[in-house]
Amino acid sequence: ATLAADFVVNATASGFKINYVEVGNENYGKWEVPYPDHPEVVNATAYAQTCVAVTKAIKAVNPSVIVGCVGDLPESGSSVPFPDWNKQVLSLAEESMDFLIIHEYYNKKGKPRDPWSMLNYDCLDEKGPNCGPLAVAAAVKAEASGPLPVMITEWNMVQPYSAPTWELIQGLFTAKHIGESMQAGLMGTTFFALANGQQPDY
Repeated sequence: ATLAADFVVNATASGFKINYVEVGNENYGKWEVPYPDHPEVVNATAYAQTCVAVTKAIKAVNPSVIVGCVGDLPESGSSVPFPDWNKQVLSLAEESMDFLIIHEYYNKKGKPRDPWSMLNYDCLDEKGPNCGPLAVAAAVKAEASGPLPVMITEWNMVQPYSAPTWELIQGLFTAKHIGESMQAGLMGTTFFALANGQQPDY
């Protein structure tokens, strides 16, 4: 918490305006430190307590900074070890945070790769948290105790096509996602990597 507050103070003193801070990144995941080496110390309660402390420390040095805590909407059968992450984090940190962070990568493994299915989040015949921004907003609303802003700070989909075809599909998908994010009343969305590590990766 002290480190985060010091960052805000030092960045501001250096001429940078800090508007938003995210506390961590995908802290529910086995791929994020310290889980690979110390899984026993990773849990939603510990994260929520950290997020509350960091938010309090940042607000003490600059109340205008908007602070977000990490949420998750795991799929059924997901390898994420904390299926009730949101419930636990919100129960302890909802009143402290300014918004909930969601990362969503659509078109999961085993799903159709035809353009129409991809443009519809691979959920033409199902409903759930992985069916686009409207469903993300609805899922968070169902778990939160009151109005809670949501920002999808990473989103994208897989890239199974050659560059010319992919550019067309990605352009349509981006427009659809942004439009539905506005319709859902999301605080914001952040596109992460046009091809997300594939080729071409713009």
